[in-house]
Amino acid sequence: IGAHFARRFGNDQILIKESGSTYLNQWRRVQVNVLEDYQKYMGKDSSLPDPIGLALTTDADATKSEAEAFYADFKLCRARPQ
Repeated sequence: IGAHFARRFGNDQILIKESGSTYLNQWRRVQVNVLEDYQKYMGKDSSLPDPIGLALTTDADATKSEAEAFYADFKLCRARPQ
């Protein structure tokens, strides 16, 4: 958990948010700040264009293991002004 991998010349950023069997057969809520992660891994002053998509995946290629997950109730929200 917490590991980070870059793929496709750094254009794909993979962040490990859950791993292992500790919460097997339990629904888990995972909350992330997409803007903060983008700035952290792509650079705050990135010359890359604004992102046009967001992918949520379950795979184990980077960790050379097996993975399975189920998803429900996605919410993408704008950050609240601070």
